[in-house]
Amino acid sequence: MDKYCEIFIGHSSKIPVVRLLPRGVNRVCPLLKGDKCSVHDSKPVICASYPLGRVAVSDDMANGLHLSASKQMQYILTLVNCGRRKHKHTVRSWLEMFNIPIDDEFFFMWTDLIVSLSVTMRGYEEQGLSAKVLDMMWHSIVTALYAAYNTDKEFMEQFRENQNKITGLLKSFEEQFQPGKPTKPNQNE
Repeated sequence: MDKYCEIFIGHSSKIPVVRLLPRGVNRVCPLLKGDKCSVHDSKPVICASYPLGRVAVSDDMANGLHLSASKQMQYILTLVNCGRRKHKHTVRSWLEMFNIPIDDEFFFMWTDLIVSLSVTMRGYEEQGLSAKVLDMMWHSIVTALYAAYNTDKEFMEQFRENQNKITGLLKSFEEQFQPGKPTKPNQNE
């Protein structure tokens, strides 16, 4: 992440965002070598699915996305001005080329977590939680969401563990920093 990415707090989401940091005058992906992807066989899903975007839609969007809600995935096609137009693909055939399931369980889990984190972090910021505490929370979220993985182990099992860590962290913060509840000053602050 230090070499290829930048991390920032999303303006409206209030959660950490990690993205590949474009390089050079043309602002291209740092993983491109010449005109080819240097990590093609293991590229991130966001890259593999390009020019497709995806969105989770719930039957009850007013109450947000929840595991219990009926959800579906919709795909969005971005206009592309690069590459050859020799081959035509369906959404299904494009995703199958990269072994991305059409109804990706992980995408729904990720979306549920991100929505929950965003609601929670916006609430904490609105409550006036100190910058120091918010920074600690953001650091913990970055570590659990993006860094705490062992590539020799199965990903989904680790993601679920990290998701539980984040959920536990948020619950402990909720107990500690309830609106209207006086907080005890930390001797180390």
